[in-house]
Amino acid sequence: MVEKESTANRAPWDQRTLPIAIFAVLFAVLSWTYWHQSWPATTHQTNGIAVASKTLHLDGTYYYAYLRSLILDQDLDFTNDYQLLGNPLGATTVELTKRPGNLFTIGPALFWTPFFLVGHLLSALAGWGPTNGAGERVQMFVFYGSCVYGLAACILSYLTASLAFRRTDAFLAALAAMFATPLYWHMMRQASYSHAISAFCSALVVFVWARNYGSLRPLRWWALGLLCGLGMSVRTAAVAHAIVPAAELLPGLVASLLQRDLAAARQRALSGVAFALGLLLGFLPQMLAWKAIYGAYLTIPQGSGFMIWSGSRYGAVLFSNWNGWAAWHPLVSVGLLGLAMASIRANLPPALRTLARAALLVIGTQAFLNGAAGDWYAGFAFGGRRFTDCTVYVAVGVAQIFSLLGDRDLTVFLSRTLRTAIPALIAAAFAYFSLFLGERHLLLEIPIWGPVDLAGTWKAAVTSGMDKVYALTGNWGSIPVNWWFASSGNVSPARYDTADARAEFPTIASVWAFTDTGVGLGGFGDVATYQGRQCRWLSGRDGRFAFLLRTPEDLHARVALAAVMPGLQIRLSLEGQTLLETEPDAALKTFEFDIPGSV
Repeated sequence: MVEKESTANRAPWDQRTLPIAIFAVLFAVLSWTYWHQSWPATTHQTNGIAVASKTLHLDGTYYYAYLRSLILDQDLDFTNDYQLLGNPLGATTVELTKRPGNLFTIGPALFWTPFFLVGHLLSALAGWGPTNGAGERVQMFVFYGSCVYGLAACILSYLTASLAFRRTDAFLAALAAMFATPLYWHMMRQASYSHAISAFCSALVVFVWARNYGSLRPLRWWALGLLCGLGMSVRTAAVAHAIVPAAELLPGLVASLLQRDLAAARQRALSGVAFALGLLLGFLPQMLAWKAIYGAYLTIPQGSGFMIWSGSRYGAVLFSNWNGWAAWHPLVSVGLLGLAMASIRANLPPALRTLARAALLVIGTQAFLNGAAGDWYAGFAFGGRRFTDCTVYVAVGVAQIFSLLGDRDLTVFLSRTLRTAIPALIAAAFAYFSLFLGERHLLLEIPIWGPVDLAGTWKAAVTSGMDKVYALTGNWGSIPVNWWFASSGNVSPARYDTADARAEFPTIASVWAFTDTGVGLGGFGDVATYQGRQCRWLSGRDGRFAFLLRTPEDLHARVALAAVMPGLQIRLSLEGQTLLETEPDAALKTFEFDIPGSV
């Protein structure tokens, strides 16, 4: 049973002042860390491209271009902005408007505006370099706003979770959600991107909605629509967060209609109209920007081919080792489990139970939208960055899990279980080490005469044990998808980490080397050198080769085969259809065949 903290015998310091004091200290620590990170403003480069910086880079260049152009030039013509700031992704001129394009959103510029104005003033007064918006000091001050908004998202997540759970559980869950998801990265190291601000917008929507749950005042619903619209102007896919207020409004509207309660239905419909008007107003800045840049109020700036709706990688964006949200940040799986539990717990406040159900729908919708993008892996991403706006839901789910540890009946159960489990784990650990030591002794991998480096052997045993567990389970953050992949391809779940990451989309020609561990292989031996080339030995009658494609495609394969003894035959087949049948000789020879996408 989830119990709220009793406030009858609690001092005001413990009730309100302590969380405020802790967040104040956290704000000071984060601020100091932001300004005193060990790396300079633009470092940590991959192939010459900065992937972490306190100044603008890559996507951040285009978010910042909105800000500079609007405030200093009072227009949305980025010609001089790109000349000054750079154009790293090669934005081209739009034929219809004769203006340079901008694939990104205007919302971050709106939220960074106060920081830009203060930073620009300080630049002029303190001589921080050029006052044209290109100075590093000004940019760092602007993107400090992302640090502030990210912490605000954490505080709002805490306040939302504390509506149903203990303040301690809510506080720890909010901190975990900030530090163990992509949010902290985008607050501190890639602050010129939109994600910290997006996390703030969604957390604000959820908190405002939950605090006034049940109210049908049109002003409340207009405000919720406005906040949702502003969130969409930061990141268009944030339209999914409108599911949260809709989960309250629509069921009541349908019930009123079924019960022929026209007065209640009319009131809910009026609230829905107010929400839609607020949504339109909040998203209007982006619509006006698109009109000025592309000549249309609604558009997909990347082009209609950017979203591959029929081939969404919704599983990969969650579980793939290539920036999968849950795979990189296992706390997400804990949060999802907590949301599933909260969605069916009758003793939770109705607002939090509704939120849990809606949150699962939001995350599912986000997974589909993110997976349908052409670059579903989100480029040089730190984990699942496009899910950062779902941080508040992770916090609520984790708070639900934490709250279970305070249940009296569960505490008794855990105490009894741990009395057996801890000794069993100790015994198993020592037994495993003894067996490992015996195996290494048998294989003469440790000295049979003289001292043995037991410290090194312990480390090797732990490493070996972890490798075996990992081969058996794969990345815990990718469960259950990697288990399904392993059973489908008869490979280890650990193979999913690299195999799925190679499955991009068929519009890009890719070559997979047969010896490459990045593809799914089962039934083949280790890599060996044969006639000066890397190969894999196939011993026995059966071997498997598997890799994932985003959509069914006709493939053309080329393999080099050689027989290590005379008279061997090889037959490659798929779904019972023979693709290649030959008798290779001792020399490596290349064979080509087609793999139809229909099988």
